[in-house]
Amino acid sequence: MLSVCVSALYASAQPDTDETAIAALLQRLVEAQLRSDPSVAELTYDDGLLLTSQSGKVYGKRDALVDVKNVFDSYRNDDLKFVHLDKNIVILNYQSTRQRRGFDEGTFRVTSVWVRKNGGWKIVSLQSTRIAPPT
Repeated sequence: MLSVCVSALYASAQPDTDETAIAALLQRLVEAQLRSDPSVAELTYDDGLLLTSQSGKVYGKRDALVDVKNVFDSYRNDDLKFVHLDKNIVILNYQSTRQRRGFDEGTFRVTSVWVRKNGGWKIVSLQSTRIAPPT
């Protein structure tokens, strides 16, 4: 019975706090990308990161950090949807609209897996799919 009460307490209180923390980290990543600054990603990406790009290519953390250094003219995330697997694992799905310098703006659907490690949140997996423009 105690585990049910603790789970109910977690379900009603903790997710909002976790979602706020993860959304703030995601926004810090956007701001860092706009500055071509990989320092926030270095701290937020797990060492075992698996990043799957819209082309299907899989990158590790080191290659993902190189991509952060590319210059963006605009970058925003919205329509965040959270799924809590447990108190230490959260799946986040969101829409990302961004434009690299010299390229057309693109809109993507992104799914990321966040794991709580050493008191903070880390991205262990990230997958991006381009949303086709309306025809």
